[in-house]
Amino acid sequence: MHNGLSSKIWGVIMLDRDGFRPNVGIILLNQRNQVFWGKRIRTHSWQFPQGGIDRGESPEQAMFRELHEEIGLMPEHVRIVARTRDWLRYEVPERYIRRDARGHYKGQKQIWFLLQLIGQDHNLNLRATNHPEFDAWRWNDYWVPLDVVVEFKRGVYEMALRELARYLPRNDHRNRYLRSGMRTRDGDHGGLDHGGGGLPAPAWNCRRAPLSNRIRRDARSRCPLPRENMLRSILVLALAGAAAAASAQLIPDVLTNWQEADAPPPPALRTQGLIPIEVPGGTLNFGVDPASITVGKDSVVRYVVVASSTSGAVNGIYEGIRCNTGEVKVYARHTPGSGWVPVKDSDWRPMRTMPNSRYSFTIARNGACMEQAPNGGPKQIAQDLRATADRRYERGGVNQ
Repeated sequence: MHNGLSSKIWGVIMLDRDGFRPNVGIILLNQRNQVFWGKRIRTHSWQFPQGGIDRGESPEQAMFRELHEEIGLMPEHVRIVARTRDWLRYEVPERYIRRDARGHYKGQKQIWFLLQLIGQDHNLNLRATNHPEFDAWRWNDYWVPLDVVVEFKRGVYEMALRELARYLPRNDHRNRYLRSGMRTRDGDHGGLDHGGGGLPAPAWNCRRAPLSNRIRRDARSRCPLPRENMLRSILVLALAGAAAAASAQLIPDVLTNWQEADAPPPPALRTQGLIPIEVPGGTLNFGVDPASITVGKDSVVRYVVVASSTSGAVNGIYEGIRCNTGEVKVYARHTPGSGWVPVKDSDWRPMRTMPNSRYSFTIARNGACMEQAPNGGPKQIAQDLRATADRRYERGGVNQ
C-alpha cells in the first residue's frame, strides 16, 4: 500500500494498479500572484515544476524535494497555500514512453500544491543539481498560456489552476483592474471576483498569446483581439509599466516606429547539410541551410529553405520571420537555371493566412522564435531546429 492505494513497483518507478505514477505539481506564486513559469531545458515548452513521488514519501515531502531539485528553493522560502483535493491524471502518448515501459506505464496522477514565495527571487537556482530541468524562467500571469505546454498535460494544468484559483491571496482592487485591463464603476466590480484573489476568469482562447500559440491558430479562432481592446491594453500596459517585450505583441508598427533593415543578399544555394523540416501531409521535402540563418538588428530571422520534390526538382526560398507579429516575408526565390530572383513588391503576411507556408510555421515554432523575440542567435536557432519532437518533450522515458 502507498498513500492509501495499492501500488506496484516497475523497475524503480512506482505505479498504481492502473499504471499511473504518483506525482506532484507545483504552482509557485510571488507577491503579485504571478506564477513561476519554467522553460524545459533545450526545448520550447514551458511548464510548472513537477516530479514523481518516491516510495515511502508523502506528497508534501515529495513536493519539497522537487522544489529544491528543480528550482533550488528550501521549505523556509515558501508557504503552502493550498493543494488539490484529489489526484489529477493525464495519459502520456505511447510515442513518448520508453519501449520497455510500454504496457506497464500509462501516465501520471498528480497532487498539485499552491505555494507562495516568502523568500527572494535570488533564492531560485535552476542549477541546484547536476540534472537541471529548466534553462530559463520568468514570472507569468496566473492564467498561463496553455498552448506552450506539451499537449497531453494541458487538461491537468487547466483543472489545477481552476481548483486552486479560489485560494489566491487577495490584492488591492485598483491594482486588480490595472492588471486585468478592466475598468469598473464605483461600487461595481464587474462580476470578475471569482474567489481567486480578484483575478479574472481564464480566457486561454482569447489571450493575445506568444507566437508559439498564435501560429497554431487558424481563421476560425473565436477570440480575435478587437482594435478597441488592443488600444485599451496598450494604455493599461503603459500605466502598469509593463516590459517592452510584453507590449511588443500588442502595439502595432505604427506606434513602435519599427523599421525593417535591408536584408542581406541570399547566399549560394546549398543542398547538403540541411536541417530537415517536417511538414505533415506535404508532397515536398523542406530543409533549412544552417549557414544562411541570420538575426538582423530589426529582429527579423532570415534564412534559406530548400524545397525538393520526389521528381528531383530543387528550389530555394529566401525569407524572413517576425516573431512578435507571426508574419513571414519572401525576399527571393531560386529555381534551376535562373539562380536567385528577387520577389517584387513582397510584403509581410501573417503565416496563418498562407497555406503554402506551413513550413514557416514549423520553423518559427521549433527554433526561430522564443515568445515574441528571436530565439537567441543563428547557432541556437539551428541547434533547436535540429531537435526532434521526441527530444523536445523527452524527460527520461517514463518520467513525463
